[in-house]
Amino acid sequence: MKKTIILTLLWIACVACETKKDEAPEVQDQTINASYRTSTPVTIPGQALIVNVLEVNESRCPANTVCIQAGSADLQLSISDGTNKASLAISFKNENKASGHQTFKLGNQMYSLVVHDVLPYPVTTTKPNPEDYKVNLSIEKI
Repeated sequence: MKKTIILTLLWIACVACETKKDEAPEVQDQTINASYRTSTPVTIPGQALIVNVLEVNESRCPANTVCIQAGSADLQLSISDGTNKASLAISFKNENKASGHQTFKLGNQMYSLVVHDVLPYPVTTTKPNPEDYKVNLSIEKI
């Protein structure tokens, strides 16, 4: 009886430890904070990119007010892989999850860029310095 229990436990342990080679690897969503007018490196598996936030035009409704429209943060970005360069114009709206997403091509490779946030969020009491802006984004190969 003891041998049967031990063999059963060993069999369960072997089955539990099997690796599944057919599963697709999980994509790790890497977000970065790109600062205004500063080259920010982004590493994607097998590829190194440089992101530059060239311009931020702020028209979002300040946090301490009530507005009819939410507005947007319009961004001009430059992305390079060292050889190729792409210029992107993206309009980010906080309430619209589909906004802030764009595909682009560098060389023969397609990429997807998603803007998750643009900080600082505007308030009526202060106007942010352009150098204070940080764009939280992620890029992945398509």
